[in-house]
Amino acid sequence: MKAKRLMIQGTSSDAGKSLIVAGLCRVFADRGQKVFPFKSQNMALNSYITASGDEMSRAQVVQAEASRRLPDPRMNPILLKPVGEAQSHVVIKGQFVASTTAAEYYDYKIKLKPVIHDIFQEISQENEVILIEGAGSPAEINLNDHDIVNMGMARIADAPVLLVADIDRGGVFAQIYGTIALMNEEDRARIKGVIINKFRGDISLLQSGIEMIENLTHVPIVGVVPYIDLAIDSEDSIALESVSTQMDPQKAIDVAILMLDKMSNFSDFQSLTVYEDVSVRYVKHIQQLKNPDVLIIPGTEDIHSNGQKIQAYKEAMGQLLAQGTRVIAFNTGMCFLAESVQLSHDRVIPGLGLVSGQATLLETVEITQVDPDDNQQALGGSITQRVQLDHDGDGEPFIQADDYQEGLNYHNHLIMGTQLNGLFQNLSWSRHYFNQIRRTKGLEEMEQPKLSYMEFKNREYDKLANHLLEHLDMKVIEEMMECSEEG
Repeated sequence: MKAKRLMIQGTSSDAGKSLIVAGLCRVFADRGQKVFPFKSQNMALNSYITASGDEMSRAQVVQAEASRRLPDPRMNPILLKPVGEAQSHVVIKGQFVASTTAAEYYDYKIKLKPVIHDIFQEISQENEVILIEGAGSPAEINLNDHDIVNMGMARIADAPVLLVADIDRGGVFAQIYGTIALMNEEDRARIKGVIINKFRGDISLLQSGIEMIENLTHVPIVGVVPYIDLAIDSEDSIALESVSTQMDPQKAIDVAILMLDKMSNFSDFQSLTVYEDVSVRYVKHIQQLKNPDVLIIPGTEDIHSNGQKIQAYKEAMGQLLAQGTRVIAFNTGMCFLAESVQLSHDRVIPGLGLVSGQATLLETVEITQVDPDDNQQALGGSITQRVQLDHDGDGEPFIQADDYQEGLNYHNHLIMGTQLNGLFQNLSWSRHYFNQIRRTKGLEEMEQPKLSYMEFKNREYDKLANHLLEHLDMKVIEEMMECSEEG
């Protein structure tokens, strides 16, 4: 018997598809069902490295966690990572295969349809429920011929579709009507319900509009989901538009993150949420820099364009270091610590010169798994190697394992660089690091958080699931899925 399946599509990007899927994953997982989240193709700067060294979308990792499952690259068979100059890295089943332009990939992706079909058939035999996420909008009529992620995917899966509309953007009824009207008859018939998402206000004022849009489209509204604040990893760069640029005055430690173009793996910094004395803010221009306790230089998929941007901070960096600000560079952000950055055999750009020597951007990406030793502060996990930093001076490796060294640690963590993923999820190391800062400020040390980041996230997934149970007509949704199983 094949798995029940349901596809969640949206009237636009950032309509809330990923979180709706995650919440439903937790709902069905809590009923004891074997749930598998799936998105055939995802374009994102934020990626995740599995324990087996496979790369996949962060959104599907969130959904896997909500499903109480380990991340599986089959959850996101195709990952596109924009890398600047109209190029994207193409990752298939967890492994890098090519770098292409949008036009090249448009013709290439239709060849991937059999790959998606075979994976979907495989997971259908292994699971009880498959929750499929679309991408962007299914009404991109110029792309429909080659579509493999919206209605093209719904046809492969033979799945009913719930359409999510974002009322927070305004024009929600136009979004719903326009999206459905632009579909052909076959695809329109797959839309079995609509969710109005991110609602704020008095729902009684919406009721007449709901009745009218149902009459116009002949598709029921299966729920109006109020806006909810959740501390759940986001992979969408749109989320960066609403981040704070101000320090929380109630917190003792000011962590500032440089806002770089095409910033990668920024969701790693969301784990800082669990440290109650740490305020996190983003710096979009030098006037916002001020005097942070910690300055983070994140990774970026476009080192060349950010090289010029970051030079504006060079003079201020020296002043910050002199007054005790600590600098941590992550992943490709490590390049900027050096005096110069070798991008290719004939292209070199200046760095910040915080350490002497040159950084080189490697042609291939290497993924290494390092196991921590018995010392709880020892660091381990997946390391995505894209940068080689040849430096002079008295620095030491950031990670020292029996047979492996990685990164850079200058002057007892004053300047650090690492390509380790998820550093701040290590509660022991992070609390020790932040307590060093507290001591320099004359503050008492704090105990490490009672909840791990995973426990913290599980609490948020439960909150999301309960929210959906309260505001969605789950009986109607389950009837849709029963039909999909019969089909």
